[in-house]
Formats: sequence, structure tokens, C-alpha cells
Amino acid sequence: MKDINQYLLLKEKIIKGYETVKNSGLLPVKVFEALIDEDAIDEAAANLADDKFVVSVCGQIKAGKSMLLNDIIFGGEVLPAADTPETAKITEISYAEEPGYIVYFYSPEEWEYLKKSNVNINGAQVSYYETFIKPALAEVKLVSGKELNEAEALERQKVSGSDLSKLADYISVKGAFTPMVKAVRIKYPAAILKNISIVDTPGINDPNVMRSRITEKWINRSDAIIFLLSAAQPFTAEDRDFFERYLSSVPVGKILTAVSKIDLAEDITQVKKFVGDSLIKTLGKAGEQIVANGGLSAIAPMFSLFKKLKADAAEGKIKLSAERSHEIDYQLTQRIKSSEFLKEIVNKDGYIPDFLSALEAKLINSKNAILESHIKKIEAVFNYHLKNNENEKAQLEAEIKSFNADASKRKAALNEIADKKSNAEDFKNSLNTELNKLSGFFNQRVEEICSSAADKIIKTIISSRAIEDLDVNLSFESYSLIESNFIELNLKFSEYIGSFKSKAFCLATKFNLENYSPDSAAAAETSVLYKNTINQVFNKIDSVKVLIDLKNIISSSSGPDALKKLKANCFFFWTDTKKTKKNFNDRINQIFITDLSLQRVMINAFSESVTSIKTSLGQFLFRLDNGIAALKKEETENVEALERAEISIKKTNADASKIEADITSTASRRDDLLKNMSLN
Repeated sequence: MKDINQYLLLKEKIIKGYETVKNSGLLPVKVFEALIDEDAIDEAAANLADDKFVVSVCGQIKAGKSMLLNDIIFGGEVLPAADTPETAKITEISYAEEPGYIVYFYSPEEWEYLKKSNVNINGAQVSYYETFIKPALAEVKLVSGKELNEAEALERQKVSGSDLSKLADYISVKGAFTPMVKAVRIKYPAAILKNISIVDTPGINDPNVMRSRITEKWINRSDAIIFLLSAAQPFTAEDRDFFERYLSSVPVGKILTAVSKIDLAEDITQVKKFVGDSLIKTLGKAGEQIVANGGLSAIAPMFSLFKKLKADAAEGKIKLSAERSHEIDYQLTQRIKSSEFLKEIVNKDGYIPDFLSALEAKLINSKNAILESHIKKIEAVFNYHLKNNENEKAQLEAEIKSFNADASKRKAALNEIADKKSNAEDFKNSLNTELNKLSGFFNQRVEEICSSAADKIIKTIISSRAIEDLDVNLSFESYSLIESNFIELNLKFSEYIGSFKSKAFCLATKFNLENYSPDSAAAAETSVLYKNTINQVFNKIDSVKVLIDLKNIISSSSGPDALKKLKANCFFFWTDTKKTKKNFNDRINQIFITDLSLQRVMINAFSESVTSIKTSLGQFLFRLDNGIAALKKEETENVEALERAEISIKKTNADASKIEADITSTASRRDDLLKNMSLN
């Protein structure tokens, strides 16, 4: 895993994996004498779901802990700096949708204990009350003008609120209740807190025994410990004592040592070397591992925080005092002018992004082993069943192999039949397509030649001849035109039939007609019949009869007697040429276009010829249909035989089929879960 988001994603997948196992029907199982049942799964999932990252922040007072937390959590100045041991409180910070806090006061018993206890300061036993509490109470009176009501605070035990600005009353050096506060719990909607709880521990030089014990408890619970040093005084005797007391037993992979306020150092390399050498001297090999494994960082959170404050002020989100605004401007713009080192610190946001990446790596490393143990528990459930099923499967493999061979044979036969059937049906459809093209050859062409003849007669004959000439010749010349057009069309139809025959022979070759039927002899006979039939296809139109019929229609409608009735007179004696020719034009349009008699004679002749071709192919098509029906019958017989065989084998080998399905299903579910929950 590379980051926390990947960890959370994997954690959620493992919890869902537990739910999958619980609903899988595989429980209970026994693995190495340990019973894994639904209760065990629920317990493991609950423990994982409740598991969150815990980070403890340790370091001396004034090492910059508050500045660091204000930067990475709040992006603003929420936590005041702890100036004295009594202002340093155990502060647990976790996520919530809305800001809030709870302040916990000492109980009456704890307060009395502190007032009466002695502490060791520089080798001398002194009163904790006289040394720390009394000065803190005096500070409260000096700031507020009145004495702290101890009884009231002790009685309340705790106080809560949502305005984090009021925390100063409880944890700042000027806070009215600060001396009596034992611990603080803060809720805040920061992205970093969604998966991490951060605990700000008191300074490592804290003389308060109660807080010291709580600090030790949090360190032991933490997934990572940030130990903050100040570049002004890196790795003092107090720092060394803290390491020896609290961190000597902590795995080094959890420790992230950070030198804060690095902008105060003259040489960052020398500071890091000094701290590294001190760690090695104090912790030995553990110190070497901390330094070698990236457990030593240098940071300056002030610059990162100041950039955020400046941006928020510019956007009107917060209002800075003139003094604070001047300080921020000095640190971010004026101070860095004299130092390339300081410019780099500002440009890199005080090295905070690098620091957070190092922290994230520490957290992820601490959780890998935990997640892996959960994954192995899930895997063990599946492996238990797989092992048992594999033992049973070995006894049934011979029968399963026999079943597969028989099924393959049947399927191959069905594939061959399907190919033959499809081939025959495609051949039949292609032949019908060609016949339909033949039928459609002449319909439009007959209409075109009639329309063309009428147009030519009207424009070149009637318009240019005298009425007397038309009386004698119109019928003859009209017939001559349609005669020549019909003869030409009939020749083209004969050519089209020749083309149809060529395509028909090609179809027989393309679709392998001789192999369409399960009866090879019948298929060969049908193929010969087809070829003979195609060879005998020709144009059977009786051209003489068609032309006689066309002539009779034209003569009866445009001969002298018919034209006589169409003549128009003017002044009783003279022929009106214009009106007469218009009547002649109308008659020609009627004969050739409107009446359809001429078209019907030709179309009927062509249709009868095509019908004759289809009729001659009727016996072949009948045999072809019989062959297709035989293929379908054979296909049905093979399907039924395969179904009977499968049913029979399933009945006698039900256990084998179930075991095989169980193995496949269990292995697939296991592999899918493991792939989904991979740590890589």
C-alpha cells in the first residue's frame, strides 16, 4: 500500500470479504483446531472496523507542537502555545462533521493528590502545588482580576462547547480554568482526521505524574509517534531521557523524528547529522534504523501556517491584527530576501508535505501485518473446503472425462449439420433473390418505352405533319415505334436470362449444392436436376403474338376511323388544326400511358416467361426443401440424443457434477476475494 486511502479501501474490502464469507454457506470450519464460525467472523470484522490510526505528538514545551497541529489540522490558530508545564494538556483530536470540544477537569481526589504530591526537580524534592499550581492560580487572578473557584470547577467535572475560540479559557496561559484542566478532547471536520486520531501529549519535561501515565498509554496505543525537536536546541538531555523511557520498546518503524523550527538553524545538514548521531548514540541499532529508514525529517510549520492565514485573510475568511499581519508579511516576504535557504523553506511550505508523506508511510507500515492476518483468515475458510472437494473430485475424473468426450462428439455433429442446413437455406434464398430480380426486370422498362414512344410521336410526328398525312400514317408510325422498342427490350430480356443462368450455376458452386443433404446420393441427383433445369431456361415470349396484340390496340385507337372522330372544325367547313392535333396528342397519351392496355400486353408476356422459369425449377426446389427438412430432422435427433445422454450422465454422476461446480465456485470466489484484497 502506498497511502492511507489505499489502506482504507483495502480495510473496507476485507470487512466486505468477511460478510461474503459469512453469507457463503462455508461456515463453520476448523483450521488447526481453531473453530471459525459466524461469531468468530463477526468479532474479527468488528475489530477491524473499529481500528483507526492513532498518532501521538511528543516533544518539549516550545518545540513547536501547537504550530504543527494548527497547520496540518486546523489551518488556523486554534491551539495556543504551551508556555509552561501547567498549560500543556493531553489533547485528543478526532474527526466530526461539526467543530466541538470537551474539557475534562481533575476529579476532587485527583486535585487533592496533586496538591499534596512532591516532584523531583533537578534532583530536589519540591511541592508540586507550590512549584506549579500556586503560580498558575496566581496568574489566573492576575489576568482575570479574581480568584479561580476551585469548588465550581471540581463539581462540573467537564464542560463542552462548539466554539473552539473559547478553548483559550481552558488551555492557554491566560485561561481562567487552565490549572484545573486534566485533558481536552477536540472534534473537527479536517480531512486528515477522517482516518487519524491525533494526540497532543504534554511536554516531555512534564512533572505531572497523572499526565505522564496517560502519555505513556497513548504512545503504546499509537501507530506512529511524532517526536518533535527544536532546531534551536536539538536533542537535549530531556529528549534523550524521553526516548529511553518511552520509546525504547516502540518498534522503530513507528517513530518519526522531526526537527522543527528549522529556519532557526544555520546549517540544516549539520542539525540533522547531530540529531541522527544522537539517536544512534541513545538507541544503538534502533537509532540507526530510524535514520536509515527515513525516520528523521526537518520542518518549519510556521511558514506553511502563515501562508494559509495570509490566504484566508485575503479572502475575508479571518481578520488578522495589524501586529500579526505585519509578522506574517515579514516572515514570508521580508525575512527570506537575505537567504536562499529560507526562500526554499517558504516555497516548499516548510517541508510539511514531505513530512506528511513520511508520516503516512509510517502509518501504513504499522497496519500491513494486521490486514494480512485478516486476509489469511478469510483464505483459510475457502482452502478448507477446496481441499476436501479436491479429494472427492479425484475419484470422479474418469467419468467426467468420458462425458466431455461424448458431448464433444455430439456438438461436432450438430455444428456440421448446422453448417449444411445454413448452406442450403442460403442457397435457396439467393436463388429466389435472382428470380425476383428477373421478375422485376421489365416492369419499369415497359413503362419507360411506352412513355418514350408517346413523347416521340407527339413531338416529332404529330407536331410536324399535316392532318391529312396523320390520318393515313399515325397508326402505322405509332406501331412501328412501339414494335422496335419491344423487340429491343425482348432482346435485353433474353440477355438478362443468360445472366441469370450464369449466376444460377455460380450459386451451385458457391454453396456446394452436392453436399446439402444428409443423403449424399439424393443430393447428387438433385444437383444434376438443377443443372439440367437451368440449361433449359430460355426466353419463351411469343413475340409475334405480342406484336399482333399491340398492333390491334394501336390500330383500333389511332386508325383513320378513330381519328376522324377527333377532328375539330371551325366555321363548319374548315378543320381546326390546333385543336385537332391536341386531340390526337391526348389520344396517343391515352393509348401509350393512361389506358395501360399496351403495357399490360407486354408485362403479361414477360411475366408468363418468368413464371415458366419458376415452374421448371419447381421440382428442384421441392427436392431442396426435402433435403433441408431432412437436415432439420437429423439435427433434432442429435439434440435429443445429446440431451438424453446429458440427463442420464447427470443422474448417475450427480455428485461429480456438484463437486465440480462447488470447486469452481469456491475457487473463483476465493480468488476474486484475494485479488480484491491484495496488499500489493
